[in-house]
Amino acid sequence: SLHDALPIWSRDKTLRVWDGHSGKGLVVLEGHTEAVSGALALADGRLLSWAWEKTLRLWDVDSGKCLALLEGHTKSVLGALAFADERLLSWSRDCTLRLWDGQNGKCLAVLEGHTDSVSGALALADERVLSWSEDTTLRLWDGHSGACLVVLEGHTHYVRGALAFADGRLLSWSSDKMLRIWDSYCGAALAVLEGHTGYVWGALTFADGRILSWSSDRTLRVWGSHSGAALAVLEGHASGVDGALALADGRLLSWSGDKTLRLWDRHNGAGLMVLEGHTQSVFGKLALADGRLLSWSSDKTLRMWDSRSGACLSVLGGQTDWVCGAAVL
Repeated sequence: SLHDALPIWSRDKTLRVWDGHSGKGLVVLEGHTEAVSGALALADGRLLSWAWEKTLRLWDVDSGKCLALLEGHTKSVLGALAFADERLLSWSRDCTLRLWDGQNGKCLAVLEGHTDSVSGALALADERVLSWSEDTTLRLWDGHSGACLVVLEGHTHYVRGALAFADGRLLSWSSDKMLRIWDSYCGAALAVLEGHTGYVWGALTFADGRILSWSSDRTLRVWGSHSGAALAVLEGHASGVDGALALADGRLLSWSGDKTLRLWDRHNGAGLMVLEGHTQSVFGKLALADGRLLSWSSDKTLRMWDSRSGACLSVLGGQTDWVCGAAVL
């Protein structure tokens, strides 16, 4: 298999695999007929991708060959994940999730119940599946039969994402400007986190249990995981904060529509560094094992950064449209 390869997907309908060190293009995966919206590196070295044209594809990255076409969704596929037993789960604008055989691409079950686009899902440790939707609800499902077990209701606008705490509680965030903590078994709301003045785009948890969220209100916020109390507000971005991640050294990295990335001290919320160079909105970021950072943007480039100095080490071009994401194989 390819070593240190970076698959990158774009609105130009292709996936391109790059050498993560030299920045050299290795192979182009072609077959999707509309924009590729995501991809996932599987444990056996294959790649799963999905696109606006309602399908998913399995690829052999070395040869560039498409191994299977997963068909069944009736609208755009928005995401997918892989189970340890090689089954795959996808979700779509058609209001459903689908379970697939990860070897032959056969559909095993259709999870029906949401009444609007399914925005995301995650696999819980007890083999249940949590999904969330633009219908303002989250749902818990049996990960084998596909039966719906519990509906979590309380948000008043699109649910944008969710995660599971180590103790089994669930956290969700929404365009209603709030985050909610839930009991994952009975579906009861345990706490409501209020303070953001715009859509909450995402959240993550620290090892000590605290929560970090980011929003269209240009800020990131730190919260207590049990009390839901607001502990800090991170201010500095000039546009909505689109994403963030916690680096191995304890710092925080965020990116924004203001074309920059920022590094923060996660303990006191102090801004440490601004990474500038992209000429349009930054869509995402990946931390590599060697400490370098990779970002991608609507300016059709990716940039490799030194995480200590903030220096741009290289610019990866070659895309003919927005770069929508990247992964490590």
